[in-house]
Amino acid sequence: MGTGPLLSIDDLSVGTNKITLTATNSAGQSANAMITVIVEDDLTLPGPTLSVGPTQIGWHVSVGSTQQQNAQISISNAGDGVLTWSASENAPTYIEYNEWYRSNHADAYSRSSRVA
Repeated sequence: MGTGPLLSIDDLSVGTNKITLTATNSAGQSANAMITVIVEDDLTLPGPTLSVGPTQIGWHVSVGSTQQQNAQISISNAGDGVLTWSASENAPTYIEYNEWYRSNHADAYSRSSRVA
């Protein structure tokens, strides 16, 4: 099958394969070991499995920027069968965030609106 410190085999038969390893050192001494490798042919995919990426999307946006921010995500069924899914967002819009910020930082807005 091969020689050397590493053996990579990609054509073992389906079923039980017995492989004997023989190592010989520089003094001519050798030893054997046998391993059993079982190759199965059950390639059934798991049931419906949602696969989504990337897991997080973020932007750094300058104050006053009105440019629309876009991102692409990948949604797929990594398994077998029918997968039903939906997507939604829960991030506040600019207006919702601006109203929240003003209500939680009213003192900053009153200080910044004073004219000296």
